[in-house]
Amino acid sequence: MGKKLPKRFAKYFWDVNPKRIDFKQYPQYILERLLQFGDLAAVKWGLNQFGKDKVIEVVKTSRQINRKTANFFIKIYNLKPEEVLCFNREYQSQHRAVWPYWAELSLSVDIFLPAG
Repeated sequence: MGKKLPKRFAKYFWDVNPKRIDFKQYPQYILERLLQFGDLAAVKWGLNQFGKDKVIEVVKTSRQINRKTANFFIKIYNLKPEEVLCFNREYQSQHRAVWPYWAELSLSVDIFLPAG
């Protein structure tokens, strides 16, 4: 591993040991985290490390970034929303169907609240 993640960006990788991230094996994962949760400095760093083409590829194909984040990069890079996975209607319906019980849960949330 030649590249190392700066300590100031370690907070975006709370579920792994940031010192052991393999840049060659997991560029998609790294960029998804930086684009979705990072500040401007983190995004710039990711862009410098992986390049504009890789950032655009991640924005177009990621299942981890949300529509708000994707829309930001659509505007920055003049992408078409239909090229971006999270704006695809079929993906949206599948994404919502991962756990189809949200509506039922929101109706019965009062069971978790204290009585009275």
